[in-house]
Amino acid sequence: MFKLYKKKDKDFLILNLTDVHTEDNELYEDSVKKRVLVNTVTEVVNRVRPDLITLSGDQAWAGHFKAIEFLSELMESFNIPWTLVWGNHDHDRGDEVLDKTAEIFMRGRNFIYEHGPVELGKGNFVIGICEDDKIVEGLILMDTHNRIPFINKDGKEDCGWGKLYANQIQWYKEQVCNLTDLGCKDTTIIIHQPIYAYRYAISSALKEGINPKSVSVENSYKGDIWKDGYKDSFGINHEDVCCHLVDDGFFDTVTELGSTKTVIAGHDHVNYSCIPYKGVRLTYGLKTGMGAYWRPELNGGTVLTVSSDGITDIRHEFVDATDWTK
Repeated sequence: MFKLYKKKDKDFLILNLTDVHTEDNELYEDSVKKRVLVNTVTEVVNRVRPDLITLSGDQAWAGHFKAIEFLSELMESFNIPWTLVWGNHDHDRGDEVLDKTAEIFMRGRNFIYEHGPVELGKGNFVIGICEDDKIVEGLILMDTHNRIPFINKDGKEDCGWGKLYANQIQWYKEQVCNLTDLGCKDTTIIIHQPIYAYRYAISSALKEGINPKSVSVENSYKGDIWKDGYKDSFGINHEDVCCHLVDDGFFDTVTELGSTKTVIAGHDHVNYSCIPYKGVRLTYGLKTGMGAYWRPELNGGTVLTVSSDGITDIRHEFVDATDWTK
């Protein structure tokens, strides 16, 4: 387990960026995508002044090593600890390419990462946020892999979005137990592809008759679109939840253990909801930059505030990219 330290009288701020999708052919001098990415990240880092930056997947198209070097240099330029989980597109060309990508990132002196147990995938590890000798927040970073074959309801072989393996769920239990034994009462999961419970959350929270794809940013922060019990939800989903098509029961484990109060995912670029569902804030990180597909008004990052009692606040930090696209 890695450890980072917060001051006793000061909040520890985590800035999550997601789905930047850097690519080699967008690194030329007048590239709009490059300009939007650099300006967005610089703007949000300067605003937030985070103590840790996390990237929740799809850092680049697999094999675009010049883009990986560029992104690493950008992150290192802030001289702030940073870490990541892998997305499905980071996985696209197999373990050898992913390992080379990791090697490039690991040259950075501020980069925090370990592959973790090989049977779990790539990049399963824990970061403890400490105050003095106490871990006040445990960040559990987990790999949701690429597409995974499964047997569908018709008994036929199918292929769907990635998920956590059964042995990862066991590993998660072990990490939570270890953190609990060390006195940590609050943990956060950082993944790329959302877990199935994200589907339950949005369908449970929205009032009947609300079409989430037509809700504006302004209205997504108003309580009148949410059912009773979900009034402190914010954000919305402008596309379907792209998770594995079979519920693997992981969320039942999360709620049973009672340690994890926050889950951060990426993957769905125009989803930015944050919904308290069965005691856990199921949150989409706000997409960063133009890569792949985006909506300009849904650009920026997501801030998690860690106090002496763990995470006490989550917010999206929107960055207007209008002028940078001209």
